[in-house]
Amino acid sequence: MPAGYVTVYNPMAIQSSQFCSDGVEFVSLHINPDTIKKVAIDNNIAHRDSYPLLQQGALKNEKIFRAIQECYLTARSSSEYKEESILWLLATLLEEDEPVTGRKRHSVNMAINNMKDCLDGKIDLSSLASSVGLSKYHFVRVFRQEVGIAPVQYHMQLRLIEARRMIRDGIRPIDVMADLGFYDQSHFINTFRKVMAMTPDLYYRSQEIKLS
Repeated sequence: MPAGYVTVYNPMAIQSSQFCSDGVEFVSLHINPDTIKKVAIDNNIAHRDSYPLLQQGALKNEKIFRAIQECYLTARSSSEYKEESILWLLATLLEEDEPVTGRKRHSVNMAINNMKDCLDGKIDLSSLASSVGLSKYHFVRVFRQEVGIAPVQYHMQLRLIEARRMIRDGIRPIDVMADLGFYDQSHFINTFRKVMAMTPDLYYRSQEIKLS
């Protein structure tokens, strides 16, 4: 199978694979069928007496491929983004994209405004979804389609942008960390460095040099 393809199997489907002599690298994810069924039923995608049938077989689908990658990497590195990455993967498997218009677009904009008002700490997916009257599944699906990034990750980016602004204004990184609700110093440093390509202290010193 060429690189970039995904294979999807429904519960209880017979699976068979043959690998070339050179070996192969792949990621395999198993989602509990009851999890899929619950999400589908709760969001009116399937009836209570049946599992939703996924499009089965080898697929050249960039969106599903990226969603699987994200789900795998998130599971290995960050528990805070795990739920929304699983919900996004399920959305790519269960439904085709629909244009984000009207009330749903308003819900996304309202959620973003709520995030901007809550930069002093983490915000959980359940609170965000309920604040705009959507289920977590529909909220993640609509937000990703409209913004291109998952909501909790987007909120983290807003906090990091605010951290950068505060440091530019001369506030020490240790105080920025406290004001924005980062209670784990190593987490703040690593998250800031991943986005800004340097640690908060280095960024603070670079601003001092510019001002001198």
